[in-house]
Amino acid sequence: MKSIITAVAALMLACTASAQYAPTKEGMALNYKSTAQTENGEIVISSTDSVLSVTTADGKTSVRIKSCVHPDNVLADDIVMYSYATYTTPDEPTTITLMTGEDFKSFIMNMIKMSMEQAGQYNESQFNEAEKSFKAKGDLSLVLNPKGAVGDKIPNSRLRLDMGMQASTMFVSNGAIAGYESVTVPAGTFDNCIKVTYEKRENSPQGNNKSYVTAWYAPEIGLVKEQEADKKGNIQSSQELISF
Repeated sequence: MKSIITAVAALMLACTASAQYAPTKEGMALNYKSTAQTENGEIVISSTDSVLSVTTADGKTSVRIKSCVHPDNVLADDIVMYSYATYTTPDEPTTITLMTGEDFKSFIMNMIKMSMEQAGQYNESQFNEAEKSFKAKGDLSLVLNPKGAVGDKIPNSRLRLDMGMQASTMFVSNGAIAGYESVTVPAGTFDNCIKVTYEKRENSPQGNNKSYVTAWYAPEIGLVKEQEADKKGNIQSSQELISF
């Protein structure tokens, strides 16, 4: 009898510890609300993650996600970024690629183009020459292992964009699994979320920034909650899933 109970318990543990921590349905849309502390007080930002494609090849599934940040100004264009998720089977790790080097390059180039256009100084030839000189490599990613134990490390990742004589570099480091929890957000209650912590750092010509991130990813959904804090533990920004 004891061996049967042990076997059943092991099976239940294996079932609760297996999941893809990413949206798995093409066309799925996840709506978020973010709050951030600034020198001028708290600001609220809404955004939407849309699953553009879910493709499988050689046993590996890749999910492409388009993130649109909606500015308060209704006349302003959305800020668009892309992320990815890849996985094989439910009991193997899900890799969340927060941003690739090439997507980071495209994002920066779009911001430069918008600034030039707003200043009435856009020159297509000069812009194209600048784009050719920008070189990107690496990516920012999180490897989420459903079989991982509390304290297990998450591999570091690094993204770099060379811009002529200048460079911008982002890092994800010192990541670890902090537990498995039930999380309640405006979109509902999500069980068996993997909780992870990591440091996010950016070095750029405009200065350096470092934050301490705690994030919760739900099975079949992906990110449901995230908090960024300073080194003293003060929450600087937070994000929650409000609907999907």
